Amino acid sequence: MASIAGKNLENLPADVWMVRPCEIYQEEFMDCKSLKGRFHQYYINGTSSDCEGWRRDYQNCFKFRKSGDIPAVEAIIASEKERRVQRLQGARQNDVWEYRKVPPKEWHDELPEWTSKRQNTVLAEVQRQREKTGSFLEPDTGRMCVIS
Repeated sequence: MASIAGKNLENLPADVWMVRPCEIYQEEFMDCKSLKGRFHQYYINGTSSDCEGWRRDYQNCFKFRKSGDIPAVEAIIASEKERRVQRLQGARQNDVWEYRKVPPKEWHDELPEWTSKRQNTVLAEVQRQREKTGSFLEPDTGRMCVIS
């Protein structure tokens, strides 16, 4: 199992994947406190936001990084979950869409015939060849049309 600062991390919470790198929390905090960030907050919300959550997450992240403090990472996970709830709140309150519980019946049906025809074009063959050889990573130095 991985370790941070010599601590064994076998007892990490299941949602530890939600924790961002500590530098991201620092950037978010600095952006929140900046003049540009304050102007944006006032423009969007009409008031300036409280940046304390970003500062607290930044401090907890470094505490976890240095000492492997489990309560610190749990606090970060709780605030990340709260941010997610707030981010999705507008979509959930929208009554235009109905959320599905299961996929539609035709989800696993065959694709239309035009999709298979589309895969048999010259451009599709060129793309397949480029993917096989790895040349799609290199710039195309072939023919060029120059208008002078």
